[in-house]
Amino acid sequence: MLTLKNLSLLLLVGLLTACGGGGGVNNIVPGTVLKTPSVDQLKTAARIYLGTTEAYDALVNTSLMIVPHYEAGFKLDDICSGSGTAILTYHDNDDNQLLTKGDTYQVAFNKCVTDLGTFESGSINSSIEAIPLIMPSLPDSADWKITQTLSLADLKLTENGTITTNNNGKATITVENKVASQQYHSSISSSYLNMTSTNGTNNMALAFNLVNFDYTYNRNTQTFKMDNDINMLYSINGVEQEISYLTDPLFSGTGSDLGEGLPTAGQLIMNLVDYKPITLIAQADGQHVSVDIADDGLNAVLMTWASLGLATAQ
Repeated sequence: MLTLKNLSLLLLVGLLTACGGGGGVNNIVPGTVLKTPSVDQLKTAARIYLGTTEAYDALVNTSLMIVPHYEAGFKLDDICSGSGTAILTYHDNDDNQLLTKGDTYQVAFNKCVTDLGTFESGSINSSIEAIPLIMPSLPDSADWKITQTLSLADLKLTENGTITTNNNGKATITVENKVASQQYHSSISSSYLNMTSTNGTNNMALAFNLVNFDYTYNRNTQTFKMDNDINMLYSINGVEQEISYLTDPLFSGTGSDLGEGLPTAGQLIMNLVDYKPITLIAQADGQHVSVDIADDGLNAVLMTWASLGLATAQ
């Protein structure tokens, strides 16, 4: 099954470290005239947007990893590939010995080593909204759809032994495969999701007040569309800023992940509280983005996605 890269906040924290932690983002006293964001503020805001996209990929993949199946009892796959434990507690609320809508379950972790990183501790509670009868298999050759509402409780994830992320909150996640149209689709919606992360020298906190994420990949044309609308508070080393993102029109391009292609169309509007909005417009070459820092159509500059933290296409 095709999914995006299995990354979380590893990329995001690394990028923000490279730009000096908070990137100079500071709150302005309410009521003052809106100021033009600095280039450092622009880059920090763009990197947070790109980093949250990566974090959503990890959340989608985690939601699939923990789905159990019934085999003389409700069981998990052996997701702790290295060591540690992931303990399943399943509530078959309709008593039919199947994974069906309305069932709930919990997975509690203890130093569980997975392909996504090490789940040090914490738990995920799930309420099933839709699930296929072909579990545990999820082949590209069949139609299937999984929708769950996940509640994260102090879920600690360590990646590469250097960055630990603590996750709390709730999100509804849908992952879907359509054979006729050869489409893979994932979406996340949330009105409460918190992530805190540290890499030893930098501390970051993301508080999502609203997430509407939607991603579709077409296997026939190898093209993607992505919508990632966010309203959030973030702080880096204690410096806090509120920001909202609106992807309209949607980002689109060729390729399924960062190594295969970058957006060639679409627009992102970034609104930092107390600052003028910033508009990013993807360019057809897949390498550059037009940046209008003052959002007046007069001062647009051409930058590379790489300079904003997104690797160039391979």
